[in-house]
Amino acid sequence: MIRAWHKHEGFALPTILIASVVMLIVLVSAVTATESTRTALDRQYYDQLAREAAESGLAMAQLCLQSNGYSATWSDSYPLRPDRDCTGVNSNGASQYIINQNNVRMTFTVPFPENMTVTQLAISTGKVELLRPSTGQPWRTYTYSASARIGVSLSLNTVAFAYAGGYGAYFGTVIADGSLRMVGFNGWGQLSNGTFSNTLTPTKFVLSGTDKPASIYTNFLSQGYDTFVITNNGDVYGSGLNGNGQLGDGSTTSRNQAVKFSLPAGKQGQYVSIGGFQTYVLTTDGNIYSAGLCSSGRLGYNYTISGCTDQSLYKRVNLPAVSSDTNTIPTTNIVTDYQSAFVRMQGGKVYGWGGNTTGIMANASTTDTSTPVQVGTFGNSGQPKATQIATDGVSLWVLDSNGDVWASGQNDYGELGAGTPIKLDSSAKCLDNKSQDGVTIQLYTCNNSVAQDWIWQTDGSIYNANVNKCLNSLAGNHDMNIATCDGTTRQKWTFNDDRTIRNVNNGLCLNNGGNDNVTVIVYSCTGTPANELFTFPDVARMVKVQIPDVAGNVTKIATDQWFTSFLTSNGQVWSVGVNNHGQLGNGTVKTYQPFPVKFTLPSGVTALDVVSTSYNPTTDTKYTNTLVVGSDGKVYGAGSNYFGQLGDGTTTDRSTPVAMGVIDGTNIKALQVQTGYGTTIILTDNHKVYTVGNNGNGQLGDGTTTNSSTPKANQYTNALPITIF
Repeated sequence: MIRAWHKHEGFALPTILIASVVMLIVLVSAVTATESTRTALDRQYYDQLAREAAESGLAMAQLCLQSNGYSATWSDSYPLRPDRDCTGVNSNGASQYIINQNNVRMTFTVPFPENMTVTQLAISTGKVELLRPSTGQPWRTYTYSASARIGVSLSLNTVAFAYAGGYGAYFGTVIADGSLRMVGFNGWGQLSNGTFSNTLTPTKFVLSGTDKPASIYTNFLSQGYDTFVITNNGDVYGSGLNGNGQLGDGSTTSRNQAVKFSLPAGKQGQYVSIGGFQTYVLTTDGNIYSAGLCSSGRLGYNYTISGCTDQSLYKRVNLPAVSSDTNTIPTTNIVTDYQSAFVRMQGGKVYGWGGNTTGIMANASTTDTSTPVQVGTFGNSGQPKATQIATDGVSLWVLDSNGDVWASGQNDYGELGAGTPIKLDSSAKCLDNKSQDGVTIQLYTCNNSVAQDWIWQTDGSIYNANVNKCLNSLAGNHDMNIATCDGTTRQKWTFNDDRTIRNVNNGLCLNNGGNDNVTVIVYSCTGTPANELFTFPDVARMVKVQIPDVAGNVTKIATDQWFTSFLTSNGQVWSVGVNNHGQLGNGTVKTYQPFPVKFTLPSGVTALDVVSTSYNPTTDTKYTNTLVVGSDGKVYGAGSNYFGQLGDGTTTDRSTPVAMGVIDGTNIKALQVQTGYGTTIILTDNHKVYTVGNNGNGQLGDGTTTNSSTPKANQYTNALPITIF
């Protein structure tokens, strides 16, 4: 597609007369009847005709590239013209002119495009010739050249959006001349425009020499302190915060003009993962290099963490040496947030390094590590392979080749959605099936054993898979046991916002009877005594997320913090964790949601994509949302709507999903969506980017700082007009 606006993009054949050209030439036919009228036509008029011809050439170039996978089939020797096909060869009987009558000829020429890695830069020259009636020879010629980047895929590689939690957000896009233009928050110089000032109008992301950005990298998880690009030459440049050396240029000075990330000689960048205070660069030969903050082991090059020194020049992450073994070759699925980082290998293994205080490394430890450790058994012989990994910095989720999801780490709001311990506040002991007898429930020292694995099921029961039985409130008294699951209300429980666990049948709460740190009963709820308040402790091992069988296999994980969403093969979205603004989209508002609930979509609509975002569930809840791209081309959203980020024309929070306005699924269909910090970005099939919500830093691209609850294809967040040469 052409990332520059012009009138004729939708026509199939360049030899078809464009409506505006037809109207103009009709006028030409009339006015050239007499010499006096012809001399009245000024230069500007014919320049416009030449421009129409040039843009018709761009339309042909676009169609030819689209039909051949964006690989040009013509050449400089055989350029595109109105009388030629996509190989530059003459078409049967076609004219070399768009129009040739009444002493006016119009044509165009498009030579071989410039390859810009992710796009082709096509330059079209339109020509208008005025002929002498007596000789048929040109007596005056007008030319006009226009260019456009063709083949830009509307994806998050060529559209940049990021936010720095508590500071601001910014936006950027590659335009027709191949440069990156950015707008919004610039507190650390991450817009690379030579200033540290925010901007409401696009400024050019300055690179050295003639390098052009081939792909853009930012951070959607509140760590948007830096922007990186990989250029058409494979070089890596970054700008923004650099206090820990995370730009990798040998200094600790924040940069408002991009500097080159130093890599070993001959290495080229393939992918950049930004952690805010540390950066990871994957090179085309399969190595990962880090720079920045060294604490907690996050640089991963096998060093003593205590007293470590930040690194402003590259260090190789100590992964296995690259060889023919696919488990030594990293994919671009590198995820980082807070203190830890993870990478999925081509062979399906997962490695992690850095902070481990929540047990996120799943190695039965809470010790930080500067040496990458294998997480789980994914990719081992006979084991399923990891196909996606996702993290919020304190928890990790792994999707495997069987369509199952496994999780580890922090579980404060039940966001792991898996079989995990349930801990009593007052004693710090866990619910336990005594001696795994399948009958007795007690409090016991938390030990991550199968006797303490409790799965919250979608019907409200609390299930122990080890003995295949459910937590049961005995009829007529306060006693409890573990019994065969029967679906009755005696076995259904709610985890409430006051952190009590209540029985649906009698309304009584789980309680440490007699405060002996052993006995578990159900008793009248008070909501305050520590002997009836429970938490979900961290999990330092891989546990299986409990997605209902009817949903099918999981195909994508989306998370930011404290809640997680899962897209399934049946086109459903199931979410788990904090739901205090209705962000899980199931029609309820509830702080603790320990089992997955279904995001509500209209009948007949399935989910194609999902994105989740959260900032702080207790102190700043304005940024908490789940957004789903539906099979009908619409975007459905739930959760906070403080800035209008759900795009329904209101600022009312929604626990039942609403369809975004403007993106109607007929005239405009959504392809992708991204959201964070109360700003939502929608990539559509009409080749435009729509923005809605928070505009505090001008990130919506309309030249103001006024929030909007209606999506708009604003001037500064879309490709600028065709660049003229």
